[in-house]
Amino acid sequence: MPNNKKIRPPRFGHKSAARSVVLLTLFLPLFAAGLLTHFIHGVGQVALVIIGFGVLVFFHELGHFLAAKSFKIRCDVFSLGIGPRLCGWRKGKGFSFGSVPIGPPVTAEGDAAKLVVPQTLGETDYRIAWLPFGGYVRMLGQDDLDPTKVSSDPASFANKPIWQRMIVISAGVVMNLILAFIIFVIVFRVGVPFEPAVIGGVEYNSPAMKAGLRVGDRVIAINNHKPLGFLEFSDLKMASALDRPGKPIKLTYISFDGGQPKSANVVPTMSKSTGFLMFGVAEPESLKVPKVKAKQVADLALSNPILAKIKPGSTILAVNGHPISSYGQLYHFEQRCHGRPITLTLKSSRGDKYSVSVTPNLEPALGITHIPAILGYRPLMQIAAIVPQSGAQKAGLQPGDVIVRIGTIVDPDWRQIRHISSHNPNQTMSMKVVRNGKTKTLVVHIGHLNGKGFLGIEAVPAYDTNLFGKSRGAKPRVRAGDAFDGVAVINRASSKAAPITYTPVKNWLELYTFAKAHPHTHLAIRLVGHREPLVVNNAGHAFANLKKLHFSLGLPLNPLTQIQKSSSLSTALAMGIDHTIRWITNTYLTLRGLGIGTVSPSQLHGVVGVAAVSYQLESQGLMYLLYFMGLISVNLAVINFLPLPILDGGLFVMLLLEKIRGRPLPLKVQAGIQIVGLILIGGVFLYVTLFNDLPMIFHH
Repeated sequence: MPNNKKIRPPRFGHKSAARSVVLLTLFLPLFAAGLLTHFIHGVGQVALVIIGFGVLVFFHELGHFLAAKSFKIRCDVFSLGIGPRLCGWRKGKGFSFGSVPIGPPVTAEGDAAKLVVPQTLGETDYRIAWLPFGGYVRMLGQDDLDPTKVSSDPASFANKPIWQRMIVISAGVVMNLILAFIIFVIVFRVGVPFEPAVIGGVEYNSPAMKAGLRVGDRVIAINNHKPLGFLEFSDLKMASALDRPGKPIKLTYISFDGGQPKSANVVPTMSKSTGFLMFGVAEPESLKVPKVKAKQVADLALSNPILAKIKPGSTILAVNGHPISSYGQLYHFEQRCHGRPITLTLKSSRGDKYSVSVTPNLEPALGITHIPAILGYRPLMQIAAIVPQSGAQKAGLQPGDVIVRIGTIVDPDWRQIRHISSHNPNQTMSMKVVRNGKTKTLVVHIGHLNGKGFLGIEAVPAYDTNLFGKSRGAKPRVRAGDAFDGVAVINRASSKAAPITYTPVKNWLELYTFAKAHPHTHLAIRLVGHREPLVVNNAGHAFANLKKLHFSLGLPLNPLTQIQKSSSLSTALAMGIDHTIRWITNTYLTLRGLGIGTVSPSQLHGVVGVAAVSYQLESQGLMYLLYFMGLISVNLAVINFLPLPILDGGLFVMLLLEKIRGRPLPLKVQAGIQIVGLILIGGVFLYVTLFNDLPMIFHH
C-alpha cells in the first residue's frame, strides 16, 4: 500500500507551479522591456501580454501532462494559472469554486491507511487559478523544489523507467516547438507585414560602406542561403549580431537601379550604440508621408518648412518628372541634385496629384554625430525654428538668423548652444547674429523647462550661406562671420599665383559641389574684404570629410513593409519549419554571443537579446502579435531545456546522471542543486530587471 503520508503535496510549488514562477521571472525580464514599451498603452494591451504568455506556458505544461498521462503517471492537478484555486472541475466531483482537496480520499483503519478510490472519481483536478501566469502540472512524487518528497506508489513519477521520465520532462519543450511551428504556418498562410532586407541608410565608414553597399540595395541571400518568401531586414541584423568577430558574411544583393545580383563579403564590427556586431545599415523607408494631424504638421514645419507644402498621407510618384518606385531612387536623386531645387510629384490620400519644389539640405551622414568640416572649415549655425512665446522669440530672434556668438562662445556648434542655455536658466545673455547680411546683437532671456534653461530655438548648419565658422589655422586667418564669394582651381599651392579666374559661389552648397567636382587639385577661395585668397592644398585630401555629408529633403517617411505570405499550404508548412529552425539556431547563437562577449548582457530586453534590436514591437495587427508569440515559444523551449537546475534541461541532466550511475543522486544533493539553481535564476531576474528593463521602460 502506498504511504500517502509521505506524499502529501506542498500547498504551493509542486512540479511546474514552482517552475512557472521560475519561467515567469526568467522570461519576463528577457522580453518585458521590448514588449511593454511598445504594446502597453492601456489595460487591453496588458491583458494581451498576460494572456499571450499564459497560453505559451499553458501549452508547455500541457506537453508534460499528456506525456505523463500516456505513461499512467498520476497527475493530481492541471492548472491554468498559478496560486490559489479560483474554480475547476473534477470527474465525480463536478464543477466547484474555491479550494478543494486533491489526491485520493483516505480513511484510517487502526494504524494503517487504506485508500478508497471510487471508480467514478477522476484523479485530476482541472482548475483555473487566480494568477493568470502560465500553468502547472502536479504529478505524484515529483517536486522541483523538494526532491525528497517521494512516493512508493507505482503511479509515481519517480517509479517510472528513466526513458519515460525523460520523455515527460522533454514533452513541454517539444510542445512549445510544435506550437511555434503551428503559429508560423498560420501567420504565413494569412500574411504578416515585415521590413524587407532593403538598405535604407549606410553609416559612414561602416562595414557596409566599405563593401560598396548603397541605399536602396536589396539583399536576397546571406551566405548563399535564400529563405522561402523574402529576406527580412531583421535577418540582416541577426546575421551580423550573431556572427563570430572578424568572420566575413557573404551578402548577395540587387542594386537599387537593377541589374544582375552582386555579392560582397562584409565583416561586421561592434556598434558602440547597440553593443552588437553590425553591418552599419538602417531600416528601409517607403515613399509615403505619414498621416498626421494639422497641428502636428504645423509643429514639424517649424523646423522643416517643406512639410507645410506636402499633404499628410501623400505618396511620392516622381522626381523632376522621372517616375520612381523606391526610396533608393529618391535618395540618389537627392545626391545628384547637388543642393539645387527638385520637383516632387505626389499623390494625396484622396487620389489627386500635385507638385512641390523643394531644396535638399546638406546633413551629416548616418553615424556622424558632429558637423563635419569642409576644406578644413565648417559653417556657422543657423536658426531653423523658434518656439512661440520663448525667450528667443521675445528677444526678436528669427528663423534664418546665423549665430556668430552666444554669450562668450564665438561660432558655437549646436552642442555648445544647448549646453550654455541649459546651464543658465532665468539668466540674460547676448547673442550676435547675421540677418540679411547685417550683424545684430540681441539680449535674450533664457527661460526654464523641467529645471533646466530653455532658449527655445532649433539650429542647423548654415550651408545655404557663405559665412565661415571657426578657422583651423589657415592663412590668412579666417574669422567667424567672414564670407566667401568665389572659388578657382590653381596650378600651384600659392596665393601669389596670378591671375586667377574665379567661379562665383553663393554658399557652402555651391562650394561643396565645386570642390567635389575637382578632387586632388589646389583651390583658391576668394574672401570678401581680403586681398589674398584662402588657398587649400590638395582639395581631395582636405575634402575627405565630404563623405561624412549627404543631401536630404528631411521628409518623414513611413517604414517600408512587405507582406510575407505563402502561395500555398505546403509552402506555409515549409516556411513554418524554416522559421522554427532559424529561431532555434538564433537563440543558441545568442547564448554563444553572451559567452564570447559579442552580445552584451545589457541587451537582454526582448525574447532574445538580439530580437529586441531586430524588431520594433509596434502594433501591426493580430498576425504580427501571433508571430511574436511564436518567437517567444521557440525561445521558451530553448531556454527551458538549458542544463540549469529547476529548468527541464537541468532535470533531464539529472536523469542522465541517474542512468550513468545506476541510481539517482542523493536526495539532499538534488535539493541543494535545485536551491542553487533558484538563486542563480533569481540573480539573473534581478540583474536584468533592475539594470536593463526598468531603465529602458522609464526612459523610453
